Amino acid sequence: MAVAFPLAVALAVVPGAARLTIGERTPALVVVALPKGAAPATPATELTRAADVAFRERTGLDFRAPDQAGVDAERIARCDGPGRLACWVETARAGRDRLAAILVVTVLPVGDGRDRVALTLIDAERASLCRAEPSLGEREAREAVEDCIFTGAARTRPEVVGRADLDAFFRRQIEDPLAPLLDRMGELAPFGRLEVETETPDVELWIDQSLRGTLSTGTTRVEELRAGRRMLAFRRPGFAPLVRPIHIERGATATAAATLISLEASPESRRVVLYSGVAAAAVGAALGVYAIARASAVDSGCLATTPGATCPSLGAPRFGLSTDATPTTDRAAVNDGVPIPMVAAGVGFAGAGWALSTLLLEDDGGFPWRELLIGVGAGAVAATVAVLADPR
Repeated sequence: MAVAFPLAVALAVVPGAARLTIGERTPALVVVALPKGAAPATPATELTRAADVAFRERTGLDFRAPDQAGVDAERIARCDGPGRLACWVETARAGRDRLAAILVVTVLPVGDGRDRVALTLIDAERASLCRAEPSLGEREAREAVEDCIFTGAARTRPEVVGRADLDAFFRRQIEDPLAPLLDRMGELAPFGRLEVETETPDVELWIDQSLRGTLSTGTTRVEELRAGRRMLAFRRPGFAPLVRPIHIERGATATAAATLISLEASPESRRVVLYSGVAAAAVGAALGVYAIARASAVDSGCLATTPGATCPSLGAPRFGLSTDATPTTDRAAVNDGVPIPMVAAGVGFAGAGWALSTLLLEDDGGFPWRELLIGVGAGAVAATVAVLADPR
């Protein structure tokens, strides 16, 4: 699908809801094809103007002449012969803008100030995918690509039109022969709508990575959205961004909720960190007392012995104390598990670290991640020291 370029974003208040009118426009190209040496009754500029007016009213396409779209007009004029459709597509895609469609207006003067006019609408994105089999010769490959583009395009029957009837002529072609292709491209009116509910003011609404406006609290209705799968993003400083896909249908209203989570800390968050730090420090201290008591109980003798076996100290007390085997000189079979002093030091110093830093450091208005990291660092250092001090 072509990239949409919004021409206007307007904010207006209506009863019960705000309204954003997006008015998405997609660049497209008008090519006026004339027989060599012919002078049509209607100039090419007038044909381009009439096409643009009609398509702006009924579609999302914004038609431009080659020079307006940054396309090489001389190269477009040189496209002729059996491969001219492919030539037009290739030249258009090499231009400055990424064009969604190419409208070929074929004009044949018939006299009396009138022209015989026929339209061919090409989906540029789809046409660019037309490829020929490598095994084909140059001529056959060109014909295969041309047939692919021609088959995927929408065409109208030739109709004799006077200059005064151009606007009505283009409107009629959009309503019938060109409508199915425009619908498949997502460019046919009526467009879709989106209703967004939010409790947070001043939320930025991004659609397909383009900023489209700012939402008010309550319901905001977004008008004139192209149909298809779109990507919404809601952003506001101090809040976590919210990104979600949504499908927009023609003439229907989709709904979305912009429920943003604040990244700023509430006054209670620092108190929670402070009290949880005090609690962790108390748990660490209690484990330390338990480790000291347990060490004095097991270091003085053996939990299981055999006649004649020596009974050295069992080292630092550990969780998971086992007496299933006789102690040996490396003490691996007795008193295995996680060292209690390591856990006590890690938990105690971590809690004390984030509790003290919460009290001593200035509140920066955010969640106290800094204080928590200080506590975790202090706990990691204390646990490491406790492990290194283990006599085992």
